[in-house]
Amino acid sequence: MRPAITTIAAVAGLAGLDLFMGTADVSKGSGRPYAFVQPAHAEASCSIDERQWKLIKLDMQMSQVHDILGCDGRIMAQSQFEGAHIEALIYKGRDGNVQLVFRSRRLVRKLKLG
Repeated sequence: MRPAITTIAAVAGLAGLDLFMGTADVSKGSGRPYAFVQPAHAEASCSIDERQWKLIKLDMQMSQVHDILGCDGRIMAQSQFEGAHIEALIYKGRDGNVQLVFRSRRLVRKLKLG
């Protein structure tokens, strides 16, 4: 981990925040680093269960994910990257939260956070 990222992670931890790091273009691309910071106990506006989790597949359109879940998640981060809109949404799960990351309204990453 680079010193700047280590410092950010330490500050986030002291503030009671979770820090999620990866690459900005997770499907294919430059591998530039990104970080999403959110409250450790963030509440989501809708929930997801294990059955729904298994139905959600990478490269699905945001509307398809919405049809499976029946609701929108809570927006945790948004950015523009090389002309694409990146959006991270969080959903409350029974055993922990779930984060879904969309690039140009297509699912590029799904994470269980708890």
